[in-house]
Amino acid sequence: MLFPSGLFVREAGASQPPSSTYSATAQAYFDAVDTASGTLSETFMDAFDALLTDGDTNGWLSGMLAFKPYAGGTEASAEINALDPGTYDTNFINGPTIDTVIGVKFNGTNQYGDSGIQPSTVFSSFDDWQIGSLVITKGVAAASDGYTFGASSISTNRIMLREYDLSETDNHCIIYGNGDAGYSAEATTSYSDGDIIAAVRIASNDMRLYYDTTQADNNVTTPTFSLLPAVNFYEGGRNDSGSLITPSDCKMCCMFYAEGWSITNYTDFVADMETFKTAIGI
Repeated sequence: MLFPSGLFVREAGASQPPSSTYSATAQAYFDAVDTASGTLSETFMDAFDALLTDGDTNGWLSGMLAFKPYAGGTEASAEINALDPGTYDTNFINGPTIDTVIGVKFNGTNQYGDSGIQPSTVFSSFDDWQIGSLVITKGVAAASDGYTFGASSISTNRIMLREYDLSETDNHCIIYGNGDAGYSAEATTSYSDGDIIAAVRIASNDMRLYYDTTQADNNVTTPTFSLLPAVNFYEGGRNDSGSLITPSDCKMCCMFYAEGWSITNYTDFVADMETFKTAIGI
């Protein structure tokens, strides 16, 4: 039901009578979760609506292309792009484990999500993109290095965020940005469970790796190549020209894809996510 204020009253099952007003974007997401047989608590819905309000106020929401909480407790509900259900929804492959509240756990072997997001058609520029996720539990002991995101056509045409490296003694992240085969930003320290790990590229010579708001590395060189991958991002692994390689066994949520952000936009997003995490108890 649309009210003159532009807000909606949540209408759910009889066991959950409407008690709050939400933005049109939030309500559309909640309705999509319900259609997908998912369940969201009122605490979650209040917190998510507040996150969108904060994002609008702080300026990061307008640059976000997709945001996937991985919530609702069913595979279909966890696949939803909360900003525009039905567009850029994920398609999970081989049944990863869906948390009853929020998050998806991959097995590190054959489970992943096809994001429906192809960098060459979604991003406007090779040197302006921001991707990341909240890693609830970081990956361990998978068969090979684990990627939270990955899209690669050839060695000089790829965007990949590796959440751990088996060649190291601890979990170290690496971003491979579109450019030379070895064009990357690599951390020398580990992140912690519950951190947002993100690749934030804001210029051809400025690609940063973050753990929450801690900058773990920054590549300030300009790569030779400037093409965006022409295959979809995989979530929980790397899409290598249509084949899954280097999957992760992490548990994660809140996948985001953005462009046009400043560093301030990113750090404001992390701060607002902290409020959201606290509200829902993760």
